[in-house]
Amino acid sequence: MEALNQPASRLASGTPLTLILTGPTAVGKSRLAIELAVRVDGEVISADSMQVYRGMDIGTAKPSPKERATVPHHGLDLCAPDKAFHVGSFLTETRQALAAVRARHKQPIVCGGTGFYLRALCEDFNPVALPPDPALREKLSAWVKDHPGEAREKLKQVDPESHRRIAPNDLYRLVRALEVHTQSGKTLSQLASKKTMAESPFVVLCLQAEKSFLQALIEKRTDQMLTDGLIEEVRTLLAKGHAPQLAPLQSIGYKETIRFLKGDFDATQLRGQIVLHTRQLAKRQYTWFRKFARDWPNDRFYWLDTNGGIDADKILQIPGLRERLHYS
Repeated sequence: MEALNQPASRLASGTPLTLILTGPTAVGKSRLAIELAVRVDGEVISADSMQVYRGMDIGTAKPSPKERATVPHHGLDLCAPDKAFHVGSFLTETRQALAAVRARHKQPIVCGGTGFYLRALCEDFNPVALPPDPALREKLSAWVKDHPGEAREKLKQVDPESHRRIAPNDLYRLVRALEVHTQSGKTLSQLASKKTMAESPFVVLCLQAEKSFLQALIEKRTDQMLTDGLIEEVRTLLAKGHAPQLAPLQSIGYKETIRFLKGDFDATQLRGQIVLHTRQLAKRQYTWFRKFARDWPNDRFYWLDTNGGIDADKILQIPGLRERLHYS
């Protein structure tokens, strides 16, 4: 367990802190969040960009009904896979959930690994207020669809930060970033007001694991997803008319299963592809978390090693942490 030597906190000493539990995929965030919530009379708020979609349960490792009955959860099953959900949607839902949890004098625990969502929440990011331009969006959408490489290169030139953040297959956010720049001549980040991390009332616990240990966790979770019915879940989504090209269905676990159903993979290759892509995602997440950590005050970002086991007791032994979590 390690605190970082980063900028000093600017919060008053008595300011209650909201807990953020994050880390790479498959490392065990959800289990630990539930355990912590039981111990500190808390409720869990998801910060996972895929768990918002209804019908996408197994492939997103969404908490089970039994787990969700143990402690209240928020931010799950908010929309269908064919509906747009973006950082503005996340902030609206999460801020409302935080206010409601605090009003009940419960401890909010934000749990998830979607880095951009977490940073936006911590910086009190305000989504761009520019209204959509349907005609411009239609024009840009057609161009991005026909020339994705050229579109990404354009975004790299005009908005390098969004280029680094937006996944290559996330055409919706690519179009929106280009739309904002075309309308305003500014980038998304330039149009958003935000706080510094030192002013943000959050404490971040970031789980980490040795490469071999995390690899084993990823393989175990992949096997469990396939046993639990991932293939049938994808069949059901497609049977409901959801296009395979939808961004949620191009996320890890779903895109590989769609190719399996098309006959591109056998079952062994399907498992191998999911494991490979999940490992690659975890590597990207670690890179992001290291950058994220550099901006945090030294008393509010902790790396937690999961190799030897981590539980709520160990977390609550962090000096001074528990006293600053409770709203009751």
